[in-house]
Amino acid sequence: MTARVVREQLDGWVDPELLFASVMRSPYGGVTADANLTNDAVWLDAGPHASSGFSYVALSISFVLTQSHPGGEVTLRDRGSVLRTTDVALNTVINDELARLVVPDDAASDRFMLGFVGWMAYDWGAQACGIPVEAAGNDGVRMAFVTSVVEFDHERGIMTFVSAEPHSGAPSDTALSPREYLDARLSHARSLNSGSVGDAPAIEGSLSWRHSDTTYASMIR
Repeated sequence: MTARVVREQLDGWVDPELLFASVMRSPYGGVTADANLTNDAVWLDAGPHASSGFSYVALSISFVLTQSHPGGEVTLRDRGSVLRTTDVALNTVINDELARLVVPDDAASDRFMLGFVGWMAYDWGAQACGIPVEAAGNDGVRMAFVTSVVEFDHERGIMTFVSAEPHSGAPSDTALSPREYLDARLSHARSLNSGSVGDAPAIEGSLSWRHSDTTYASMIR
């Protein structure tokens, strides 16, 4: 089923940091409800105190795509539950899913118009190039399929709600529509201030290197 990408300009301005904090604190998304947002929150940031460029904060994620190693099975999950697993090539799965989004013909080429956001691990890339690796992680590829965001135009001071209609990926524990959920998060974000967000607690642990300096140097000569 295809979904039309719709853009709606919003009133006022909220710091992207505060909206992100609000989404992650929400009982209808983030750490207490939406497992996709818990593990795969999306905040594409133009940088601190940005005066140009665009930032994006995801409000909903339809599913998360993973692959452990090049050529391996591709798995799609929604809130931790497996939707499907396929042996189809990764790039084919990605292109097929992106083809479901109908983007307006006049959409600016420098804007994020929904779809996949994620990463490919270094070792996954090395394996794809035929380079042997010592160990592979659980997720060589992990990508979230984002179905709604708030876009922040830092130069013009304009926020835009970008969503896929019909919508998918709304938080499961609420009857709020995507637009109602957005309004609730914006209202909460405006009640916050930068000082109330706070820094993340320090993570305790030790650092270990995979290779010694000598071994690493010998590998790149």
